[in-house]
Amino acid sequence: MLSPSPENYWRGVILFGRNDSNYKMALGSLLLDYSYRGEDVVALEDLTQDFLDLYVTRNRKLQATTGKTGQKTLVEHKIDAIKHRRKNTEVALSRIRSETISHMVLRRFNNLFGHEISRSFYTFEPSNDQIVLSNDLLQLCDTNEERSILQQEISGREATNRLRRATGPSQH
Repeated sequence: MLSPSPENYWRGVILFGRNDSNYKMALGSLLLDYSYRGEDVVALEDLTQDFLDLYVTRNRKLQATTGKTGQKTLVEHKIDAIKHRRKNTEVALSRIRSETISHMVLRRFNNLFGHEISRSFYTFEPSNDQIVLSNDLLQLCDTNEERSILQQEISGREATNRLRRATGPSQH
């Protein structure tokens, strides 16, 4: 019996995984970037800052194209609090790291159809304050062309998610 390739697992997680928010897509994009740069260990502090920066950029683009934000996620609320000086950036990053990154996004990314995939793209132990990228992930983006194709798939899934949220639940 053939075993799915890392590319099959990646596409399964990105294209068919439960992705109700853009959290999974943002993490996927960052993982591809770390992989392309050959970073095999990423500190949670760095991941959280990169995640927030990416989320801010993507939300600016979304608001510019749609003119609305819809239901806000915890990260979006923290971004608003930072913008309006109601929250210190370090405090917001700490909450995003503990509530979003550690307890939600990193625990759910490697899941497909409610089950953890057999070839995870990273290992994560909250007590270590880091993630360790797997060889499968590191080999997924050997070239910029490969990374670009996978990033386009993430962008396509994000667009589908936005459309679904904008039009409401399906009538099927």
